[in-house]
Amino acid sequence: MIKSLYILRRNGMLLYSESFIKQPFDENLILGFFSSVVNFSREGLESIVDFVDLGKDSKVIFELNTQENIFGAAIVSIKDNNGLVKTILKTLLTDFIDEFSPAYDLELVKNREKMDDIIKDNLRRRGTSSLLLRFIISIIVLIGIGVVLTIINIWVFANFILRNIPIYITPENLVKQTIPILVLGLFAELIILFGIGNFISGYILLNLKVSILNAIIYFILIIIAHLFALGAIASILIYPILSFLPFVAIASLGGAYLGNEFAKTKRLT
Repeated sequence: MIKSLYILRRNGMLLYSESFIKQPFDENLILGFFSSVVNFSREGLESIVDFVDLGKDSKVIFELNTQENIFGAAIVSIKDNNGLVKTILKTLLTDFIDEFSPAYDLELVKNREKMDDIIKDNLRRRGTSSLLLRFIISIIVLIGIGVVLTIINIWVFANFILRNIPIYITPENLVKQTIPILVLGLFAELIILFGIGNFISGYILLNLKVSILNAIIYFILIIIAHLFALGAIASILIYPILSFLPFVAIASLGGAYLGNEFAKTKRLT
């Protein structure tokens, strides 16, 4: 989440600021620090410092517009993706310049309101809803995904795996054909069944701890779906799932983690 937002000239002159938390940061302390960091990195290192860790679950991310010699600084959660925040800052700076250049007079109420609308429009596309709402949505989505993937899992097993197993199994066929088909087929199915579901859950939740809880709930839903599905194949498939439980855990947690990391590149925490 963006906690505070600032737009300044490189000489430290504040053009715009907005705080989105109850206890805003002391501008008298941080504005000079921001200007010093940007100017030092620009002149001494010939590149702008992307971010500075402020501690207490916060960091500041910078984006410089060299044409107008102004820069944006956003204090955000340490969990937020740097690239995403820089993209937001770049868009905000472009809109800010297009709308208010060259005077940058935001003392007028109408200009201030216009800038507030620009920020809302940009953050609305990158924001996220409450964790409770995301959790409810993820459960509903997982139920639907669980049912669909269970049906697909049963159909694939019956039509592609069982049909490729010879009726008469010899020791040679067992080693060269039957076992490889079963192992590879079941591994692929478990990746699809548990990896995809938990990837989507992790993307929706954007919270790794809750995504792990959802992975457990999803596992239970899949077992229940197989128990109540019609046909002997559905019941048989429960045993491979339980037999490959460590792999199921890896696919589930890996999917949840990747979904969570991908969501960070698209939305603020």
